[in-house]
Formats: sequence, C-alpha cells, structure tokens
Amino acid sequence: MEKVKQESGVTLVILIVSVVVLGILAITAINSGSTGLDTANQQAFISELQMIQAKVNTIYEKRKLSAADKSYYDGIGRNVSGLDQTKLNQALGTTAKEGFKYYTPEDLEKLELNNVTQTVLINYDTREVISYEGIEIADKKYYKLEEMSAYIGRNVQQKTPDTTAEPSFTLEKTKIEEGRWRIIIKNVKYSSERVGLEGIYYKLRSSPNWRMTNKFDIEVTQTGEYEVKVVDTAGKEKIVKIII
Repeated sequence: MEKVKQESGVTLVILIVSVVVLGILAITAINSGSTGLDTANQQAFISELQMIQAKVNTIYEKRKLSAADKSYYDGIGRNVSGLDQTKLNQALGTTAKEGFKYYTPEDLEKLELNNVTQTVLINYDTREVISYEGIEIADKKYYKLEEMSAYIGRNVQQKTPDTTAEPSFTLEKTKIEEGRWRIIIKNVKYSSERVGLEGIYYKLRSSPNWRMTNKFDIEVTQTGEYEVKVVDTAGKEKIVKIII
C-alpha cells in the first residue's frame, strides 16, 4: 500500500511539472508569435513610408520644373484644419503644421501609390512624410522614419551641419545591343561619413523633367546628351553629363 502511495505521489509531481512546463512553452510560443507579428507590422510600416518618401522626392523635383505639375499635385490631398488637432499635433511633434496636407489611401492612389494602407501628412516644400496614425512598438508611438531604430536610412530633410561640399561621381557608358545603352554611375563619394545617398536622377539634357532611379546603372534607348544628378542626404547635388 505504501508503495502505491509513493508511486501516486511521484505521478502527481510529474503531472504538475508537466503542466507547468507546457504552460511556459505556451506563453513562450505566444510571445514569440506576437514578436514576429510586431516585427512584420513594423517592416510593413517602414516599407510604406519609404515608398511614399521616394514618390514625394520625385514630385518635389517635378513641382520645381513645371507649373502644371505643381498645380496638379497641390490639388491632391486635404487641408489639415479638418483633422483632430490633438491627434495632428501628436503626429507632427515639434514640426510646424504649415505646408502639410493630409492624404488617405485614395488620395495616394492619385500619386500612383497603390495598396498603401496608412494615412499620411505630406509637405512637398520640405519633402517630409509623416504617418498620421503612427505605429506602436514597445509601448512607444512612432510617426516618422528617422525615429525608428529599425530604419537604417534618414529622412531627406535631415541636414548635416558639418558639410558644405557636393558629392562626386563618374559616369561610364556601355552598349547593350543596337538601340540600347547603359549609363553606369561609379566612384560615388560624399563629403562626410554622416552623409548618404538621397536619390539618383537623370534626363536628356533637352528634356525639362528629371526621372528618379534607385539603381547605379541606367538603361536608355535614345541617343543624345544625358544629365545624371546625385543628391545626398545633406541636400547637396552634383550633375555630370554624358553623350550617348
């Protein structure tokens, strides 16, 4: 009888330990799944803002070069005066609201930005993009790319005070086949280690409109003199010409 009691006691202890272990594993799995979801949401948030930022950079150039483009883009978006001002101030932080307009996903479609899920505040004159809703990570709310540790880039309007020099680079051309050439951007150098690439733009010299690319090689199908412009995150730019 004593042996049976001992075995029952051991069995009960094993059962209790098993329940505790399973509980710990379940909590770990839940936390792991939650962390994975948070990371995915964070990356999606960053990717969307990066995509919107790239488009705003392009629109910024178009508005400078064309009165028609400026009129078109200025007509899209909504006045921020109609928004919840407390919520607006939370999103803007210390940034002044002058010059900003509010964009819904439907408004962004007019900028050729499809399948964007968030609403944003855009200032074309300063090229700033701010999420209106923001995203919460570890009990903290983020609205701007440069605020987030997972974002390795920087907002294009963050000026670096210790640099005055423009970037430098060289161009090389190769013929792909009849009627197709490649312009290669090489030896890109910046005036400071704190400065990086904001964007690469190119156009035929005879054209009024710049085209933006995120590649260091550009494929073209027209002959003529091309201008390639490299802009850094300090706002400095350099234009180099090449004849195809």
